[in-house]
Amino acid sequence: MSFGEGRNGTEAIPYRVFLYLRRTDGKEFEARSVQVDGAETALSPQAARTSQHGFLPLELPLPKAWEYGSFHHLAVTTADGHTAAAVVRGRDSFFSLGMWGYRNHGNSLEERTRDTCAAFRDFLFNTHMGMSGGQKKHLLSPEGLKMLDEMGLRFMADAPDKETARKPQLYARFLLDEPDAHEYAVNNLPADRRLGAYAQGIVQRQREWTEKDPRTLCLLNVDLTYKPENWLVYGQLPDIMALDPYYQSLLRDAYWRHPGRLAAFCHPLFVFAASEVARWASEPHPMHVILNSVSVREEARSFRYGTPEEKRIEFYYALAAGAKGISYWWFTPYGPHRGCGAIEPDAHKMMQELARLNAEARALEPLLALSCPAAISGSKTDPFVSALPVWLMARTLFVGTDTALIILVNRDHLSDRVGTLYQPIPKARVTFKPPPWLKPSAAFRLSSGNIEPVQFAPQGE
Repeated sequence: MSFGEGRNGTEAIPYRVFLYLRRTDGKEFEARSVQVDGAETALSPQAARTSQHGFLPLELPLPKAWEYGSFHHLAVTTADGHTAAAVVRGRDSFFSLGMWGYRNHGNSLEERTRDTCAAFRDFLFNTHMGMSGGQKKHLLSPEGLKMLDEMGLRFMADAPDKETARKPQLYARFLLDEPDAHEYAVNNLPADRRLGAYAQGIVQRQREWTEKDPRTLCLLNVDLTYKPENWLVYGQLPDIMALDPYYQSLLRDAYWRHPGRLAAFCHPLFVFAASEVARWASEPHPMHVILNSVSVREEARSFRYGTPEEKRIEFYYALAAGAKGISYWWFTPYGPHRGCGAIEPDAHKMMQELARLNAEARALEPLLALSCPAAISGSKTDPFVSALPVWLMARTLFVGTDTALIILVNRDHLSDRVGTLYQPIPKARVTFKPPPWLKPSAAFRLSSGNIEPVQFAPQGE
């Protein structure tokens, strides 16, 4: 659920809530009534009320925009008398394209901070995710906030203070990194009862931060410890649920520690699988996926950066799973986890690909931020779309009632410690089964940041 000022950001289109309804068993239903903050909202006479494959999008007009970060209660009653309800916070149609970390190019703190932010801007990122070393102090100063505005960047801060409360330059506040990983060390509890030990403290911290800064959302990053139960435990706590399914780390561990796992990690499907579970656990809150962008260096061995092909597949897997933000850990070109800001050929190749991916995502703004996956989490296929050849995965994201984004991922790919092998698909057949509420009038293909028209025809013609 999200709100926006229309798809094109113009005042001619009223503010509205994009509301997506789904039955997890896939059975059909009919929406009878909708309440927003306790008041019944009239649906348009033309609005579809009956689901397709257990999925139904609704667009609800708002008399005025919700305040950013404000709390709202939404409830839908179906024709058979069942009611589904949720509390959401107001947000805009911003899709975070983030990078973590920093580099120390420059003689002063101000010069180093500006250089880091300029690098993020030049590679088309729109969010500085933090872990900025000593640069954070300058970033959160009045001069730093002004610089973020100039660069077109938002920043993820931590605890609120008077200087940064309610500042529009903030993307979110970072509650905690990987509570599930920390919980593994809670040795006064049996190993199978440690998950969730940090939860109450996180709830209290979020409550205190929201009271001090009611505008800014709170983000929590959950690791892979105790998966998938960790996402189920923590999914509903933060305003933004993040996870870090680092594919290259899993591939490296398979080579260095657990060779029996190589077959499971010769392709980045894990990114999609983990993100789908996390999205299911956190809905209707937005999900943010953090991807790996480092090369691990040890004294006697090292493991490569991700290849451009891997990053492209991971990026679109995250989109297909319903991500409302994607970032990379990290940029910092120092230490054993050598970030993608390093002056090395493989790091540069990766950064060039990340810039292309950012350009493609920006071409789809704000559609990505307002979209919702149609398929039930864990489904092997999508009920609205299919593709040939069979190793081409297809997933549908609906954007309200009049737009569908179809994500295609070529799975004819294999990665190992050396690099990536893949076979491009020169031409694919995609079959889309439009639901009753969507009447296709045009189709477009996104390629390298450019939108190109695509021919389409009803099946059989």
